[in-house]
Amino acid sequence: MGTDPSNSFITKFHEELKQNMSSFPVKVGEIEGSGPFRKRYDSYFLDNNKWSLDKIGRIKQFRNMVKNSPTIRKNIKFEFKEPALNLEVKYIFYHRLFNNRWKVTTMFQSIQNPVRRLTEFMNEYKPDKKSFLQLDIKLTEEEYVLWLQKKGIKTKRLKRRQPPHNDVEFHTSVASILRMVYEELAKMANLEQPKEWKKDIWDVRNLHAAYGIEYNKTVSEYIIDFNRIVMPGVREEVKKYFKERLLSKHKFAWGTSKNYITVLSQFFRFIHKLNPKWRDIRGLKRHHIVKYIEYLHTYITKRKGEKSNPEMSVAKALVIVEKFIYDIQRYGYKIAPKIDVKYLLFPEDIPRSKRKSIHQIDYIPEFVLKQLFKHIKGLHPDVTAVIMIAYKTGLRVSDILTLKTNCLIKLNDQFWLEADIRKSNIIGHRIPIDEHLVEVIESVLERRRDIFNPDQFLFVKTKGNKKGEPINQTYIRAHLKAYAEQNHIEDESGRPFHFRTHQFRHTFAMKMLNGGADLLTVQDMMGHSYPESTLTYVKILDETKRHVFDSVIQKGEFGI
Repeated sequence: MGTDPSNSFITKFHEELKQNMSSFPVKVGEIEGSGPFRKRYDSYFLDNNKWSLDKIGRIKQFRNMVKNSPTIRKNIKFEFKEPALNLEVKYIFYHRLFNNRWKVTTMFQSIQNPVRRLTEFMNEYKPDKKSFLQLDIKLTEEEYVLWLQKKGIKTKRLKRRQPPHNDVEFHTSVASILRMVYEELAKMANLEQPKEWKKDIWDVRNLHAAYGIEYNKTVSEYIIDFNRIVMPGVREEVKKYFKERLLSKHKFAWGTSKNYITVLSQFFRFIHKLNPKWRDIRGLKRHHIVKYIEYLHTYITKRKGEKSNPEMSVAKALVIVEKFIYDIQRYGYKIAPKIDVKYLLFPEDIPRSKRKSIHQIDYIPEFVLKQLFKHIKGLHPDVTAVIMIAYKTGLRVSDILTLKTNCLIKLNDQFWLEADIRKSNIIGHRIPIDEHLVEVIESVLERRRDIFNPDQFLFVKTKGNKKGEPINQTYIRAHLKAYAEQNHIEDESGRPFHFRTHQFRHTFAMKMLNGGADLLTVQDMMGHSYPESTLTYVKILDETKRHVFDSVIQKGEFGI
C-alpha cells in the first residue's frame, strides 16, 4: 500500500477501527501480571466523544491505577469537527490504554494540551481531511510547527547535559503530537513507509530492526533530527555520511552519531550565518575556521563556565569537524571544501585538556558512604540493587541495566557476575562477587518471575509503553537524587552531596587499589582497554599513602 491511501482504503481502515473498539479486554481474577483476560462487548469508547475516568476505573485492570493517580481531570473530550479524525485519535488512546502503553495520568493530563492544540489546528486548517493518513506529513508538520510558534507556543526544548557531553534539543510534546498520530496510524494501517535513511528524522530502533545498528537501551535518546542542518544542499550529504559511518560499525556507534549531529549542526549554522548564500562548504577557507574557533571558545566558556573545562568541549567539537571534513574529502563528496583539511585546521588549534588533580577524581568519600548505606533500605529495591552492583563491581550503570537474568555464574563453589562491557566491546566479562551481592541479585531474580521480559533483562520495566525494556538510567539517577535530599546526605563540609552514578565506579577502583590489589587486576576488573585509564586512580592511592605516613609521623615513630 502506498503512502497516499485511497478513499476506499481509508473507509476499510476506519471500519476495522470501529470493529476493534466495539469491545475491550477485561482482566479475570486477582493475579498480578499480564493476564488472563476475557473480551467484553461494550462500545463505550467507540460511541462516546467524552470519556469518563470513573468508567475506566470500573474496568478491573485499571482500578488501582485510577485510584492511585493524582489526576485533576475527570473527563477527556475528543473535539475534532471531522468524526473520522475523532475516530482515529480515539483509537490511538484506546489502543495505548489497553496495551499498557499509557497510564491514565498520561491520557487525562500530560497529553491533553498537545491534543487540544492539534485539534485547533486541524479544525482550522484541514477541515476537509477525512484521515490523518491523507496528509502530506512533512509539509503539514512544518505548517503546524509554524502555527504553534506564531501563537507563542514553545516547540523545542533543550536537555542540558554535564560536560563533556553536548546538550540535546528535542521537539516538545505539543510539537511532536502530529507526527506521533500519523506514524501510529500508518503502522496500524500497514502503510508502506520510506526507508529510515530517506527520512529527515531517524529512529535507531528502526535502524536496529532493519540493519542491526546497536544502541544503548538504558537511555531514551532514539532520534537524530537532520532538520537541525540548516544550510541548504548540505543535509542530504550529511545523511549519506552518517549512513556510511553507521553501517561500517567502525568507531561510529549511535551515541557517537548523536555527538556528531550536535557539533555539525552548530558548525553549519555558524558557517551559514557567515555566508547565507552558500549551498555547500566548497569555498571554506582558513579564516572561516579561525572565526569558528573563536566562536567556540566564547560560546562554550559563556554557557558552561571556566570550571567546566571548556578546553575539552572545544577540542571535542574541532576533532569532529576535522574528521568530518577529512572523510568527505576522502570520499569525494560534492559539498567538500576545495582546500585540504590539513590547511584549514592545524593540530595546534585543538586545545589540550586540563589534567585533573587528585581532588577532582569523582569518587564517594567514606563519610558520605556511611550516610548512604545507613538509610539504603528506603530506596526502591531495584535502585538499591543497581547501587550495590555498581559499588561492589565497578560496572558502569549502563552495563548493569543491560545485565541478563543468567548473569550469575557459579564456578568452583564461588560466584561471578557476567556482563557485557559496551564501551570496551567485551562480551561475557566476569567479575568475582561476594555472598551479599549474590543475595541482592537473587532477590531481583525472584521479583522478575512470571513477568513480561522477552529479552530477559535483570532490571526490566513492567508497565507502560516500554514494558519489557531495561530500566532507564534517568530513573536510577532521579531516585538517588531524591533519596539524598530526603535524608540530607552531606559531605564533610556540611554541603549537600550530589550523587552521580559513575562515582560508584571510581569508588570501586579506589577501594581495590587502596586494599592492596595490583594495577593489572584492577584494570581487568574495570574492563579498561588501556592501563593509562587505571593509572588515574593510583594518584588517589598516593594521597592515601600520604595520610598514612603523616599519621605515623604524628605518633612520633620517627622521632630523633
